[in-house]
Amino acid sequence: MSDTRLHPQSETDDGTPLANLISSALRRYGDGAGTVGGNTILMMVEFANEIIDDIRMHPYASDDDMVLAYYKHPSETRDIDDAVMIAGLMAKYAVQQVDAGRGDYLLRSYFHAMNQSLWRRKNGNAPIELNVIR
Repeated sequence: MSDTRLHPQSETDDGTPLANLISSALRRYGDGAGTVGGNTILMMVEFANEIIDDIRMHPYASDDDMVLAYYKHPSETRDIDDAVMIAGLMAKYAVQQVDAGRGDYLLRSYFHAMNQSLWRRKNGNAPIELNVIR
């Protein structure tokens, strides 16, 4: 799925480790990524698995997306655009923090990033046409 890697220094052939994406999301949110506890990291792994579910259920998802495995550990990688995972982690974290105004904005940004990423992979930069999604 991923054409977009935001952490080229830490990526593997299979993508960027979730721990790096969690650090980016928390840093961008404004929480010091170096000061979070283990429970926060575990919560972010759960959020990452929710993002996998969101991708699986998206109308632009491919057959490859349907078999994305859940994360079991923050060191694992998945073939998901970094921008989508970071946006999703920030949005789900904001909602969990009951940061209503910020949560709404970040949720819109997350779904925009996911729509854009999945559309680009499915159709490239082609103009939008009406067609049946199966």
